[in-house]
Amino acid sequence: MSSHQDFRKRIIFVDIDGTLIDHASPVLRSASDAIKSARDNGHLVYISTGRGATDIPRGVREIGFDGEITNGGAFAQVGDELILSRPMAREDVAFLIDYFESRGVSILVQTHEKTYTTPGAHALMSEYARFLDQQKAMEAVAEPEDFVEGPAETFTEFIEGFDFLDDSNMENAAKLLFISNAPVDMADVEENLGDRFHIIPGSMPISQGADGEISPLGVSKGSAIEAVLEHVGIPAEDAVGIGDSWNDVEMFDICGEAVAMAGADEGVKARANRVTTSVREGGVHKAFTDLGLI
Repeated sequence: MSSHQDFRKRIIFVDIDGTLIDHASPVLRSASDAIKSARDNGHLVYISTGRGATDIPRGVREIGFDGEITNGGAFAQVGDELILSRPMAREDVAFLIDYFESRGVSILVQTHEKTYTTPGAHALMSEYARFLDQQKAMEAVAEPEDFVEGPAETFTEFIEGFDFLDDSNMENAAKLLFISNAPVDMADVEENLGDRFHIIPGSMPISQGADGEISPLGVSKGSAIEAVLEHVGIPAEDAVGIGDSWNDVEMFDICGEAVAMAGADEGVKARANRVTTSVREGGVHKAFTDLGLI
């Protein structure tokens, strides 16, 4: 670590899926060690995820963080203090459900506490879980030594935590996710929803058709990061964002350093300052090393 006089305190925001873990894989020991070392060196490290707080895998939580941004920026915590809460209005949730269901598109609704799914969305996610299980069966039986010890959450276990959506659980919704194995007319989505909602297409590698997420206008990882930075008193130029998806680009726009994972879409990479290696190639550790955080 540099001398106290030269020390520049940084705050790092790290995405989960496609960044810290890949397809519900265990956490790489190198990523866990990098985060712990950066915190030991006096930096702050936050989760910044599209997942809800209760959907964060245990292995990720056990690394230890200074706070978290969840639900794509609808909620933000500094330590255990909730400093930002921007749920959707119930009438907006009902409008979105009617819009997608009338077009035969399956949906999930995410709250701060839980994720709710329709039968169609659950079937598509179960199909994806079987695909991941088949992939895993073709891999070596023994866990690689470079993974953190302990069982990883499988995608099947992840979706088993969801309940089915009904009228009683639409309060405190943070965002709606849509998923379809058939094409979705995104021009129609933009025309009908774009003036009321923040639309991020292609945020989940689950369907063979189209998918994405819908949040209230102004809600993003970037806007949540601005709230966290103001709360902790760190300027944006000392912030680092590491991610791989289109729901990370607003984070990239705010942070002084934006790092895209190797597996990110080329358009996402174009919004970053630098590109690191993939999840399994130790991309998080490499990014922390390249930026002098460890």
